[in-house]
Amino acid sequence: MLDTASGAVKTIVNQKVLDVRLHQGSFYYTVNAKAIDYQAGVLYEYKIATGQNKKRSEHSVSTYYVGGAGAYYTADGYEPGLYRMNSDGSSTRLAADNIRNMIVAENGVAYTLTYESGIYTVK
Repeated sequence: MLDTASGAVKTIVNQKVLDVRLHQGSFYYTVNAKAIDYQAGVLYEYKIATGQNKKRSEHSVSTYYVGGAGAYYTADGYEPGLYRMNSDGSSTRLAADNIRNMIVAENGVAYTLTYESGIYTVK
């Protein structure tokens, strides 16, 4: 990140990261599978204004969405499913299944499963 006052570049996250996205004053990113001491794919949020870095998922995240319709992620493994990130930092599982793809809209989330044909929705 460029410090505009001094023109210097400073490190704001000292981890190997993947899939960085900017939304409403925060960077969202997942930790690289080769990062030491961290579970691969865990989702984090870095708030630019406060410099606060916060873990946003307890699960290994496959994909995630942050936008006007909310914040969601899919997870594989022992607790697979589609999760909504709540404003208090917790997550709510909306679907307990192996999710292949998701599309987020204002009125809910549409998703497909890895093992079955069809399109499913949840709010």
